[in-house]
Amino acid sequence: MGVVNLSRKPKTSSVADKKVAEHVREFCCGFDEEILLADGFNEAFLGVIERCASKPVACYDAERCVKVLMERDEMSHDEAEEFFDFNTAGAYVGEYTPYFLYRFKHEV
Repeated sequence: MGVVNLSRKPKTSSVADKKVAEHVREFCCGFDEEILLADGFNEAFLGVIERCASKPVACYDAERCVKVLMERDEMSHDEAEEFFDFNTAGAYVGEYTPYFLYRFKHEV
């Protein structure tokens, strides 16, 4: 199980954060022990994506990742989006690189 530093402050600090990180790792190991996780974004973790003829990969909520950067690193929304787009979603670290889901918003 690999953990990739795609965040400015990747270390989990509280006991609760560490427990969540461990649960995420255990869940992913059930699919493939080589899955890479985005360190510091456990609360944005959604699950694992599988597809025929592809390696399973971790999936995160992109909007929640931006909120994590804003809250934890005290960034403005624009700073967090720019940092996330370039350093996190824009980082390719091999075939196990995590996916980041951008949710469609239904507007009526």
